[in-house]
Amino acid sequence: MLESSFQQLIGNAALLLITALIFDITKFRWRGNLLGIQKILIGAILSFIGIMLMNNPWTFSPGIIFDTRSILLSISGLFFGLVPTIIAMISTSVFRIYQGGAAAWTGVSVIFATGSIGILWRYIRNKQIDQISLIELYLFGILNHVVMLLLMLTLPLETALRVLAEISFPVLLIYPLATMLLGFLLVNRAQREKIYNDLQEREEQLSLAVQAANIGFFDRNLVTGETHLSPEWKRQLGFDEDEIRHDDFEWEIRLHPEDKEMTVNQINAVFESTENFYETTFRLKHKNGTYRWILSRSSIRRDESGKALQVIGCHVDITEQKEYELGLMMNERRFRSLAESSQDVITLFDREYKIVYINQAGLEILGFEEPEVNGKSPGEIFSDNRLVRNLEMDVYKAFQTESLVQRIAIWPQNVNNANNHKIVFDWRLSPVFNSDGQVEWALGIARDISTIIETESALKKSEEKFRRIFETSGIGISITDLSGNFTAGNPAVLKTLGYEINEYTQLSITDITHPEDVQENMQMLEEYKSGTRDSFTIEKRVFRKDGSIVWGKLISTLVRDESGNPLYTIGMLEDITDRKLAEEKEKLVQLELKRLLDNADQSRKAMLSVIEDQKITEEELKRLTNDLLVAYDSTLQGWSNALELREQETAGHSRRVVELTLKIARALGIEGENLAHIERGALLHDIGKMGIPDNILLKPGPLTEDEWVIMKKHPIYAYNLLSKIDFLEQAIDIPYSHHEHWDGSGYPQGLAGENIPLAARIFAIVDIWDALGSDRPYRPAWKKEDIMKYIQDISGKHLDPQIVSVFLNLMETDDLIDTGDYH
Repeated sequence: MLESSFQQLIGNAALLLITALIFDITKFRWRGNLLGIQKILIGAILSFIGIMLMNNPWTFSPGIIFDTRSILLSISGLFFGLVPTIIAMISTSVFRIYQGGAAAWTGVSVIFATGSIGILWRYIRNKQIDQISLIELYLFGILNHVVMLLLMLTLPLETALRVLAEISFPVLLIYPLATMLLGFLLVNRAQREKIYNDLQEREEQLSLAVQAANIGFFDRNLVTGETHLSPEWKRQLGFDEDEIRHDDFEWEIRLHPEDKEMTVNQINAVFESTENFYETTFRLKHKNGTYRWILSRSSIRRDESGKALQVIGCHVDITEQKEYELGLMMNERRFRSLAESSQDVITLFDREYKIVYINQAGLEILGFEEPEVNGKSPGEIFSDNRLVRNLEMDVYKAFQTESLVQRIAIWPQNVNNANNHKIVFDWRLSPVFNSDGQVEWALGIARDISTIIETESALKKSEEKFRRIFETSGIGISITDLSGNFTAGNPAVLKTLGYEINEYTQLSITDITHPEDVQENMQMLEEYKSGTRDSFTIEKRVFRKDGSIVWGKLISTLVRDESGNPLYTIGMLEDITDRKLAEEKEKLVQLELKRLLDNADQSRKAMLSVIEDQKITEEELKRLTNDLLVAYDSTLQGWSNALELREQETAGHSRRVVELTLKIARALGIEGENLAHIERGALLHDIGKMGIPDNILLKPGPLTEDEWVIMKKHPIYAYNLLSKIDFLEQAIDIPYSHHEHWDGSGYPQGLAGENIPLAARIFAIVDIWDALGSDRPYRPAWKKEDIMKYIQDISGKHLDPQIVSVFLNLMETDDLIDTGDYH
């Protein structure tokens, strides 16, 4: 009985070996994690094997059979997991029930118990399946079959005891060993699978690395000429696998013409030498017609005599590296070109603080020769400790902080420099990174800003000067934006208009300008904006804070930035109210005088009409003409007297200057009509003062500079008044030119010498004589002798010396001159 049980169990063990073999084949086909369909298929295979085992059992007694399905199902749970094992357990359970017998349900319980132990063992243990030891497998087999024997107790007790007595020894002897053997086969297979998978994964990684690194391999037999080119070798040149033959000429025919002879000779020389390795670079033609730079590294196998038999190597596409190197070279050339053409000091420091480059401008500015600087640190170049310390500190910061370092550095006068003067540098140090992102150098750029500093200083002085002028000027100055809003105003304009500065800066041009003058002013601002105008001058009316009107002369200038864009305007406002009032008076006087003369002319025309109608005699016509001239002259005399009264002159002033002027004119041989014109001119010599404001004309003290500017305009007013009257055209010389000087220093035209009309030269002497000989509010009249001496002193300067001589002779010899107020 025992011998039969052993034979039957060995037969079942043989089936288990077949199971292991099937697993091995199955595992080969489905490596890695099992998919759902694969798990079902394995479950089906295990079910088939289980049923085969159950069809070849050891029969203890009818209905009580033993086989190795317990080993199969426990190993299945341990190695294949839940799904395949459950499928196998269900299939074998159904088949066991189908077999029937007294121990059918005991057999089913053994099926589920051993399968479940295998599943639990798989998921509870921490180690991988391929790390299960033989001892663990043996213990696993004992546990399973002890449980199996215990399940025999589900049989009737007498039967169970008889079964246990009969089968316990062979089961505990053979089944654990069979379990260990089957498990060992599966563990061994799992280990081989893992090694295979690792190798395959590494091959894939290597292949990916080769592809990513763009490395192509070649193997050339130097004896037979047989050559193998890897797919990557072909892809480097843009070809598919079947587009290039495995032929050494495929390499040679693609060499760049410039590289071919040198490369072939170099490689052949290595073959003929004893070297076993070579490395070279060349260019190979790509499928698209371009050339790729290739780094070729090769190992040579030789025979015992040293003859080269085989060369195995790889090609690495280094085109990008070559282009990068070319770019670096071009950048370096560009850098050197820019550096050498720059007027700044450009230096390059290495990590040891040594200067590895300095441009020519730097050498010239600092006064060094290149060997004195290159390859040396600041301490080896300069003797000034402070300078050395600052330079080294800046270089250190550039390397450590990897950021820009900037300072304003003053080059000491005691340090060598070509110009031998103190230099102010704008000194900047920037880190220069290599391809690894590390700071390799520090680039220093020093710009001589001494001139800029001086310019800024001069600009500050200019700004200060402008500020002082702005604050102290007697003329109102305002600053406005391009929209006409006031942004600043000096004290003079604030005083003129009666505003405080905070009030004034809230106003615009339109707020203070008379409505009739706004359009012209704003049109000028628009021309500023359009770029068609840079300045303008206008006269306009502006409102004071109290509502009164001031006439002003506005001189405006546009200020632009460095690019020529408009920024703001500066306007100077001069108060010309007095001048405008004088002009208005002049117009009134001119109109009144014209009215009187027109009336006289009407009288003349009326008399001519009477003469024509009545055919009066020549003597009567002459009498009427004289009456008309008397009327004209009487009108002029009336205006002269009115002006004399306005100026508060002493009585008889006009009569004295006219008589004395005529006396000198006669002495110079002037007579007839010319004498009459001189008389009228002398009578109207100050007619232009009708346009001078009373506060200036009647001022008791000396006039200010600005008041003199207005006063000196009275000859122009006289010209404007009289030049429009035909009757007085010949009399205009004295009113217009009697303030001209012999040396050209007079006004209003600055005439000199005989370019000054004779009548004006005569009257200039008379005017001085009468003015100095009359009392004034600010001084008494001069004595006659003092006046004559003064006139003699300015003879040849202000006065015509010839006429002065005639005048002085008359004064000394002619006692008929009415001396009037003269003392």
